[in-house]
This record gives sequence, structure tokens and C-alpha cells, in this order.
Amino acid sequence: MIGAPAVPRTPLGLVGWRLALLPPLAAVLAGAALALAVAAYGGYDPLGADTWSRWDSLIYQDIAQHGYTSRPCPQWEIDDGARACGTFGWFPLYPAAMAPLVSLGVAPWAAGVLVAIAFWVAALVVIWNGLLLALGGRAALAALGLAAFGPGAFYLHLVYPVSMTVCLLAVALVCLRRERWLGAGIAGGLAAASHPGAMALIPVAGLWLAAIVPAPTLVERARRIALVCGLTAAGFAAVLLYAELSTGQWDGYFGVQARFDHGVHLPFANWLDLSTPRFEGLGNISIFIALQSWFTTLLVAIVVATTWARRATATPFDWLLVLWVLAFWLIPLAQDTVSYYRTDALLLPAAAAFVTLAPRLVWALALAGAAITAGMTLAFMQGVLV
Repeated sequence: MIGAPAVPRTPLGLVGWRLALLPPLAAVLAGAALALAVAAYGGYDPLGADTWSRWDSLIYQDIAQHGYTSRPCPQWEIDDGARACGTFGWFPLYPAAMAPLVSLGVAPWAAGVLVAIAFWVAALVVIWNGLLLALGGRAALAALGLAAFGPGAFYLHLVYPVSMTVCLLAVALVCLRRERWLGAGIAGGLAAASHPGAMALIPVAGLWLAAIVPAPTLVERARRIALVCGLTAAGFAAVLLYAELSTGQWDGYFGVQARFDHGVHLPFANWLDLSTPRFEGLGNISIFIALQSWFTTLLVAIVVATTWARRATATPFDWLLVLWVLAFWLIPLAQDTVSYYRTDALLLPAAAAFVTLAPRLVWALALAGAAITAGMTLAFMQGVLV
């Protein structure tokens, strides 16, 4: 197993259900209470669809009801560069999880919230048990708070696939630490079928397995890379296959996304634009976008700097966390027209990097994250975010 020794276990191999479940459940309840308090403060209906679902949420609800569909492109989208139009520009795994509830008569937005909350709970349970407790350290509980209120955490209960992707990526990270290569690949493939941002796992795991993790032979090294990276890529390929079977347009995703000019760009320009304070929305709420960007940058810098400072004793898993924060932070920034404040959430499993730091520091970071989460939640409810 790669990393620090696990905490002591009972003869059954368990840490006890109270220790295993109560802290992450308490963190979820704290996050839910914060979201409801923000809704009450802003005068938003806690049972209103518009409170928890906007913009892309409507597309996920449509996929949950009808599957992938295509439509003729209006001229303005063609002028923007679109080569295809339809719901195949968004990934299907999350709405597939919503579909059974919708078929039972649950309102699509409510089904989306329920699925999101279920994966929110699962994500924190996985992070707490598979990473924070397993790694040990004085700041495990504070690091859980950081995972619950870190960058982008306000999306974990909204009608978006973010909590599902975070959960699956956390499972992949746990499997990598435990040297469960097949499990990491399966989790990565499912994550890739839920959100394109999960594809950053391929360069992270590929570089880590190729250059950092010892392997007895080159053949074994290649096998590990093929399992983890190949299965993660297969998840994306499965999305394209689903689009072909549903609409006859396997490349529909690329056609829809063409008008956003993602491409490959220098990340600094996008970071600077994102980090420049703006004063839009009621109460100039959009300033929290810049605050989250700076907060994310600070967390990435802490992970990189503290690991480098103890590089003589750093484990391969420590370096995996460094690669994780750098890739999941920089790869979205290297593309244009991305909701960077949403993809920031994919860094949350790297809260594991904070377990050995001073608890007071990590608690301070978690409280700062909670304040930013409150502001970003209100900005979403106002329609400032997408």
C-alpha cells in the first residue's frame, strides 16, 4: 500500500461505524444547513427548482427524461462555430442515475438533487475512510472540513454531476493508493462518463505510474498504466458510443463543444481573468468568483510547497497528490469558456494532502472555504454562475 500506515482496525477490519460514518454525515449536514441558510437569507424557496438548478441543470434533466437527442442548429450557434446541436454535449452517467427516480414520478430537478446529495455523502465517506483516516495525521477532521467546504463544494448538492464525479475520482484515488489498478481504472472510467474534467486522471495516473511508483518490470508498469489510463479513456469512449447509438452522431460532443473554443491555451491568462475581482449581481456577489480562484491557488501552492519541503521523506502517494492538484487545477485553465469555479471541485479528494499539517491552519482554511462557499451559493442562486 502506497502512503502512511493505516489507522488501527478491529478484528473485522473496520474502524467502527460511528467513526466511519458520523463525521462525514455531520459534514454533509453542515453543508446542507449552510446552503439552506443562504437560500433563506436570499429569499429563495428551498423547495423551488430554480434555487438548486440553473443553466446546464436543465439539460441534465432533459437527458434524464429523454436520453440523448439532436436538433437542427440555429444560425447563431453555427456562427459561433457549432457543428452539431443536441444534448450529447453533456455526459450521460449522472442523468442516467436520475432517470429511475424520474420514471417513478419524481420531479426531474428533485431527482437531480437527491442523486447529487447521495453522491455528496458517498464522496465524503470515501474521502474520510479511504484517505484521511487511512493516512492518519493530526488534522484528519479539519481536512474533512476542507473537503466539505473546499473550492467548488457548493456544487455538490446542486443538479450537476459534480458530486458524482468527485465521489468516483475519490474512489480512484483510494484505489491508486492501495495499488488496486483495476479498481482505479473502473472508477476512472465511470468518472469520465460523468464529466469530461475527469479525463485529467489519465495524465496524472500515467505520469505517476510511469515515473514515480516502483514496478518490478517494464511489462508490469505498462500493464498498470493500461488498466488505469486505458479504462478511464474507455469511459469517454463509452459516451461517444452512447451518442452514436442514440442519435447516430458519435462526434456530437465535439460538434457542440466546438463553439466554445476550448482548444489549448496558456493557463495564466485565464487564471488572471478569473482572479480579477468583479462586482456583478446583488451585493456585488461575483467578487466571490475571484476569492475562490485565489483560495484554490493558495491550496495548490500549500500542497506543492509542503511536499517539496519534505521531499526527502515524501511517499509516492504524496507526489500523486501534487500531480493531482496541479493537473485538475491547470488543465481546465488551459481551455477557454470553462466554468473554472465548477471544475475546482475535482480537487476536493486532495484534501488528503492536509492531514499532516497543523490542525489550526487546516481549520482556518476550512472556515475560509465555508465563507466562500456561502458567497458562491448565493451567486449561483442569483444566476451569476452557470
